[in-house]
Amino acid sequence: MKRKKCFLLIITLCCLVSALAQQTDELKNVPGQVSIFYPMGTSGKESKNFTYNFSLNLLTGKIGALNGLEISGLYSKVKENIFGVQISGLGSIVGGKMAGMQVSGLASIVSEGTAGLQVSGLTNITSEGMSGLQVSGLTNITSEGMSGLQVSGLTNIVSEGMSGLQVSGLINIASEGMSGLQVSGLTNIASEGMSGLQVSGLINIASEGMSGLQVSGLTNIASERMSGLQVSGLANIASEGMSGLQVSGLANIASEKMSGLQIAPANLMIGRMKGVQIGLYNRTKISNALQIGLVSINDTIAKGISLSLVNIVKKGAYREFELSYSDYANVALSFKMGTQKFYTLYSAGVNFINDNLWVFGIGFGNRTPISGTFDFQPELIYSNYFPINFRKIQNISVSRLKLGFVYNINKKLGLSLAPSVYVLNADKCKNSDTQFYKISHIEAFYTNKKADTQTSLGIGFCVGLSIK
Repeated sequence: MKRKKCFLLIITLCCLVSALAQQTDELKNVPGQVSIFYPMGTSGKESKNFTYNFSLNLLTGKIGALNGLEISGLYSKVKENIFGVQISGLGSIVGGKMAGMQVSGLASIVSEGTAGLQVSGLTNITSEGMSGLQVSGLTNITSEGMSGLQVSGLTNIVSEGMSGLQVSGLINIASEGMSGLQVSGLTNIASEGMSGLQVSGLINIASEGMSGLQVSGLTNIASERMSGLQVSGLANIASEGMSGLQVSGLANIASEKMSGLQIAPANLMIGRMKGVQIGLYNRTKISNALQIGLVSINDTIAKGISLSLVNIVKKGAYREFELSYSDYANVALSFKMGTQKFYTLYSAGVNFINDNLWVFGIGFGNRTPISGTFDFQPELIYSNYFPINFRKIQNISVSRLKLGFVYNINKKLGLSLAPSVYVLNADKCKNSDTQFYKISHIEAFYTNKKADTQTSLGIGFCVGLSIK
């Protein structure tokens, strides 16, 4: 019995001690305190166990919580929460939550989240999320997400996503996605996707896709997919496809699918392209696009058209050589490459009518079967004429539309007849003492001739032998 009573007494004492400890840990509200430095103040060491409406620390201070205003000459630490305004010359630390405003000359730190405003000369840190505004001379850091605005001279970092605006002189980082606007002098990074706008002087990175607008002086990267607009001085990269517009000073790259518009000296689409490519060099694996440029290379053109001077197709390619006679090029050889639906042609020939002229042309064409034996072959050709010795050159250019009909002798050979209509523009330049070149025995049905220029409209014909 005595042992049982002792055991019950011990348990009772423990409970009483625990209750007293809880009462001691509960912060009591006190109107105010003044200190020179902790613990030299009106509350001494007990200041950390009170909640104050007003706290004045000439140098440093340490209080339990704040529900009002605190001003410190150098440094202040609040053990729990702040609801109000904290101003310090050097730094301030809040062990709990902050709702209101922190202003410090060096650093402001909140360990359990902030709702309001942090302003510091060097660094703002909030460890469990921020809702409001952070302004610092160097760095803003929020460890569990940010909703609002970050402005810093160097770097803004949000570790679990950002919703709002980041503005920095160097780098913005949102590690688990960004929804809003990032503006920096160097780099913007949204590690798990970006929805909104990234503007930087050097590089924008959205590691798991981008929906919106990326503008940079050097490079934009959307590592999984891009939906929207990429504009850069050097390169745009959408590693798992692009839907929208890419414009760059050097190269656009989309690795799987592209639906939209690419404009750059070099456009690279490793997968399927649907839309428009405009550049000196266009490259796709499967093209359902309109390509305009100098060189276009496609593994396959499914439903697309390539308006390129050099048009290379690896699968389903159309190639044709044609030896022809016409009133405007007495002997000519043409080479055609691309697809049967749309190809590029190059021609070179000689005109022996009066002046013995070279004829060089480039154009586009189509060959469409109209029966088992006959094909229809319209072509648009731009040609220039030069004297055989390349002396006393006149600027003579002819734009000609040919409407060809091809009789297929077999799968490889064909005979063609092509009436045509043309527009001729001639300029003697400095050779005003010479006659205009005569390029055909068939007289033009309209001619407007002046001293040094001539414009004519006329018709012609061509017969040829083609080999596919």
